[in-house]
This record gives sequence, structure tokens and C-alpha cells, in this order.
Amino acid sequence: MIQISEYKQRATILEVRDNQGWNLSFRRMLNDWEVERLTDFYNTLEQFKDYSTRVDSLVWLKDKQGRFFVKSAYKCKYATAMQVINLVPGLGR
Repeated sequence: MIQISEYKQRATILEVRDNQGWNLSFRRMLNDWEVERLTDFYNTLEQFKDYSTRVDSLVWLKDKQGRFFVKSAYKCKYATAMQVINLVPGLGR
């Protein structure tokens, strides 16, 4: 869907939603199978109701306060590697 959308990069909720609902634009008419995918996409979006009163922002999910720190990125990057090492008996001791 993103390949045929009018949005070249990321779009904010403010750009694609108004009081009437979602307002996505496409460069061409949708095929039947794309209409089904778009309906599924709209249904997914409707699960998130608390977007109208908040300002769009990026949130780092790996930190409890939602802020990005190098320390949390480091832990995120190496946590998976450490889990793999701990799964192999005798490795990492």
C-alpha cells in the first residue's frame, strides 16, 4: 500500500486523519485485493483511539519514560546476543 500512496515519506496522523475519519490518498485506483488489505489496515488503525488529543511524537519503547538513551539502546542491542549465549551450555563462562 505504501508504494501506491501519495505520501513519499512518513505521514503524521494530523496529515491523514480529520474529524470525519482516515483520509489516505493513492496515486491510482485500488485493485480488489488491495481494497481488502486497506480495510484490514483501517480496522487496525481504529484500535488506537487516543490519537486525537495528543501531539504526534516518537517514543523509545525500550525506556520506561519513553526517552532515548545510548544505555538503553546498548542494552537492547546486546540483550538478544546475551540471551543466545546463555542458551548454549558452557558458553560465556
